[in-house]
Amino acid sequence: MTAGEIAAEFPALSRATVSKHVGTLRRARLLRARTHGREMRYTLNAAPLTEVYESWLRTFLPVLEDSLVHLKHRAES
Repeated sequence: MTAGEIAAEFPALSRATVSKHVGTLRRARLLRARTHGREMRYTLNAAPLTEVYESWLRTFLPVLEDSLVHLKHRAES
């Protein structure tokens, strides 16, 4: 998608705000940019999210699973 197409999906935000977010996502390597004629087109790069999951979020899975089991038991009682 182009920045304009992305901005159209968020009508409550200004184009400038969307552009700032796109820039932040690019710096975080979550968006890939490629030039297509005069336009810059962006695609999602999920690899950094996988890195975060593998290195950090995965350690919380046992706690989350225990919490969900506890919630299930409370809801059923």
